[in-house]
Amino acid sequence: MTRGIPSRPGARRGRRTAALSATALAALAALAGAAPAQAFELEGPHWATPQRTIDTTDVPAGPFHDALDAAAGEYTSLTHASVSTADATGSPWAAQVVDQGDDGYEGYSTWRYDGQRITYSAAMHLNTHYLDDSLPTARLKVVWEHETGHVLGLAHVPGIDHVMYYRASDAYDDGVTGLTDDEVAGIDSIY
Repeated sequence: MTRGIPSRPGARRGRRTAALSATALAALAALAGAAPAQAFELEGPHWATPQRTIDTTDVPAGPFHDALDAAAGEYTSLTHASVSTADATGSPWAAQVVDQGDDGYEGYSTWRYDGQRITYSAAMHLNTHYLDDSLPTARLKVVWEHETGHVLGLAHVPGIDHVMYYRASDAYDDGVTGLTDDEVAGIDSIY
């Protein structure tokens, strides 16, 4: 018999399991007390400064315009970005409401950036094939917030409980009515 090994088969394993269980419990307790992971992804390009004006010349008055104003206001009040709207032809960031037809996109954004991934112009569009001014302004706001998030530097996330879910109207249908803590943290990590 070798010294240090228990004479009963499995006795040592029982003690080891108990030690691992205590270790596992300690690890779980540490995880439970840790801050939750942030559910945001970054797009890559972003503006050099957080102060931006969206040209609303091509956004009709009424619900589309009101929703864009509300979306910009929410980014300004909740994040380090300062987003305003104005009929400002020539602004490097423009918004449009267009009929793109049945292309599968209720909204989309495009941007141009330099070799340092600094955005120098952008446009975002809502597609009237899927969205119209009879929809609740709150729904249109969530879609504008989604497109604004892209232009500011956020990418899609898999959770339907976020503005940056790949289809903003589905997030709205699931109860999302504005920026979540994750979108705010994502923008604040950029600016």
